Amino acid sequence: MQTQVERQETADTVATRLRTYHESGEIGRLAELYAPDALLDANLPAWRLQRQGTVAIVKQFEEWYPKPPRFVEWRERPTPWGAVVECAELHGKGADETYFRTVCLLLIDGERIGLHIVYCTGAWDPATRERHDREAPMVRW
Repeated sequence: MQTQVERQETADTVATRLRTYHESGEIGRLAELYAPDALLDANLPAWRLQRQGTVAIVKQFEEWYPKPPRFVEWRERPTPWGAVVECAELHGKGADETYFRTVCLLLIDGERIGLHIVYCTGAWDPATRERHDREAPMVRW
């Protein structure tokens, strides 16, 4: 049985590798992070989907990330059961650039993710981001 410190080290390592594999475009390596029967539960704007097992989870991330994202924010918050990861990412460039904010709950079972719950804002194009900056400026990032 892992101690609290060992669980924390595992969660930190898993969250860091999750980011690294996304940024490097090594989406196939995500399979290393998930338990064989892991569940991805994604809550998207006006939609929800679930994928179970490493093959289905990796396939979903390959669909979402045909090219590596550029993370502009990444915060890991340890918990007794795994980690909460809050991130903001950019995809594309110029007029095609989109922005996403996501919160992930990573429930670690042993040394792998057993349940990955995602809450995502969906894509904000440049016009939406400009409107947001005007109408709802952020007090704190």
